[in-house]
Amino acid sequence: MVSFPPEDIELMLPKSLSRLDIANFPSLRRLSRKALQSLTSLEYLEIADCQKLASIPEKYLPLSLAKLHIYACPKLKDRYTCNTTYWSKIAHIPCVHIGDEYLSPLKTHS
Repeated sequence: MVSFPPEDIELMLPKSLSRLDIANFPSLRRLSRKALQSLTSLEYLEIADCQKLASIPEKYLPLSLAKLHIYACPKLKDRYTCNTTYWSKIAHIPCVHIGDEYLSPLKTHS
């Protein structure tokens, strides 16, 4: 699978979904911005073991998202560490875990 969700099931994701785990997709390269944006009740997003996924559609993450957990995704880890310009695009999420590191938007990172 290269894209999640596949276009044919994209409209089947319920808007009331509060947790989404995307895991073990070694060929995954992109997440559907339209699908994420439509998940208006999403509070927890976990992305794991997606080695080729290099970014997430930051602008389209639902405002309800309170926790983002990313692990075993080396490209995402490199992109979203607190020293990068991309950190600011997810810093509004109250709880962010990347790998074993908890990145708080309230902490000052150097």
